[in-house]
Amino acid sequence: MTTSGRRGVTSRRDVTLRGAAGTLSGDLWELARPLGTVILLHGGGQTRHPWRDTGARIAEHGWSAFAYDARGHGTSSWAADGNYSLPALVEDLMLVAGAMKPPFVLVGASLGGHTAILGQDANPGLAVGLALVDIVPQMEPKGVERVLAFMASHPRGFESLVEAETAIARFKGDGRGRTRTPRPGLRKNLRMGLDGRWHWHWDPRFLTHAYRPGTAQAAQVEDAARRLKVPVTLLAGERSDLVPASRVEAFGQLVPHADVQVVTAADHMITGDDGSLYLHPVVNFVNGLADRM
Repeated sequence: MTTSGRRGVTSRRDVTLRGAAGTLSGDLWELARPLGTVILLHGGGQTRHPWRDTGARIAEHGWSAFAYDARGHGTSSWAADGNYSLPALVEDLMLVAGAMKPPFVLVGASLGGHTAILGQDANPGLAVGLALVDIVPQMEPKGVERVLAFMASHPRGFESLVEAETAIARFKGDGRGRTRTPRPGLRKNLRMGLDGRWHWHWDPRFLTHAYRPGTAQAAQVEDAARRLKVPVTLLAGERSDLVPASRVEAFGQLVPHADVQVVTAADHMITGDDGSLYLHPVVNFVNGLADRM
């Protein structure tokens, strides 16, 4: 895939970096003369693939873009020691930044947003802006538990892609029964196991480090967000039960300089989602940063 930009022509290419837990796999849209690099971080239980359209569009606007699978997700290595803590994910983010061209913009969905917040707090010169995609430091407990229950609900995997699609449809409550056409990109979120069944494309041990409201981890992210100085935008999904209006309001008080947008018809991104509803707000935020440079 080739993208024409104001600063050269680029093709998306696969990039593999070696980190503390093994390899990190990513997609890079690299311009010859970029304004900088937008680093796209996915949420827990997801992969880099929902960011493909966003990465390509960002490149059209003069930035390089890099979307990568977090450790234990997608085609990145599983951590031998099972370490999927936020400090470990921040370490991986810094490895990625060291391999890319600054200045950086961090775009993080869900867990990726928490990683971005902590990474920026630990390294205040890391990024010139943060876009948080339906994620705040203190999320709604009922919504979080619903997502975690879904992630843990199919330990034996699925007989088919159709069965996996049906599970997602039921979780989203869209009323569909079995579907003959799984959503585009679902295959990239699943792997065929030795048992001949389809399993989510992430290490199940990741759930032991998963976010839970009211914990020391959540408080740490909240403290880090309070110290953010760079431009921040929160893109809250209108239909999200993890970041409802009350949590959006609390974030606005926590980070008063943040721009807050509610994205019409958007849910919290989960496995198989393509992120398309968040594409334009992300690109608009990145373009706004370019105007300040």
